[in-house]
Amino acid sequence: MPGTKVTPHDFRRTVATQVANSTTIANATALLGHADEGTTVRHYVKRTHVAPDLRTVIDQLITQASTSEIGNSREVGDPGDD
Repeated sequence: MPGTKVTPHDFRRTVATQVANSTTIANATALLGHADEGTTVRHYVKRTHVAPDLRTVIDQLITQASTSEIGNSREVGDPGDD
């Protein structure tokens, strides 16, 4: 890609992340020559936290909220008002 700059440090981070995700943090630490796994985790391994798929739950909440608003939003003069 024109204008994309990749440094050796970027390459180290990418390789360390792949090794850690495919094997262990200990292997990534050894590969990079670090004495402490904490250094590898803090500075080299990209966090890959993936949240659970909650789309169904969120859709249900939206449906409940919409239904609740419709039932509670009768205007003055609507049938059923006393």
